[in-house]
Order: sequence, then structure tokens, then C-alpha cells
Amino acid sequence: MRKIEIQAPIFTNAKLFSEISGRSVKEIRHLCQTQVIPNEKSGRDYRIDTEESLRVLKERASDFTGHKYEMVAMRRPPKVPKLSTRNSARSGKKDAFLEKLAELITTDNGASA
Repeated sequence: MRKIEIQAPIFTNAKLFSEISGRSVKEIRHLCQTQVIPNEKSGRDYRIDTEESLRVLKERASDFTGHKYEMVAMRRPPKVPKLSTRNSARSGKKDAFLEKLAELITTDNGASA
């Protein structure tokens, strides 16, 4: 096992400890709030025991066995609603328009080829 020596102050704040540990400031603050790493609240920030906190993070990393996923049964896809035929006269006009438009597009493509 490699040993890495870091020159860091005995106590750090969340921002400096995040730079030392390579984790985000948000995650470090969460670890402080849940008392996972040794710290004490000082005003709006945390005073973190650097050496002990690094030891705790290293221990947690070595104990980590992976995420636990639970298999979930597949659900049926939702039913697609049917189109309303309430305005059938309108839809007939729309269909006729689309057919004529399709004819124009095909005749334009045929003429240019």
C-alpha cells in the first residue's frame, strides 16, 4: 500500500478539505452535517479535523462494496389515447388538403429529376 504525505493544517474548512480530499464542497458539508467526518460547527462553516477525516474517508472507500440495485418488474406501456373523431367534417377537409399537398410535392420532385 502506498503512503502519500500531505502537508495540510490540523483543522481545515469545508472548501479547503474538499480540495485536499478531491470531493465536492457540497458533499463535504453533507458529511459534516451527518457527523460522518469529525468536525465542529464554527459560525456558518465547519472546522474539520483533516488527518482523522482523511482516515475516515479512506476507511469508507475500502469498505465500499458497490451500489445495491433492486430489480423492478416491467410495467405495461401507457395506453395511447385515440384521436377524437368529433370534428369529422374538419378532418375530411384536412385529409383532402394533405393529399393534394402530397401530390404537389411528388409532381415537383418528379419534374425536377
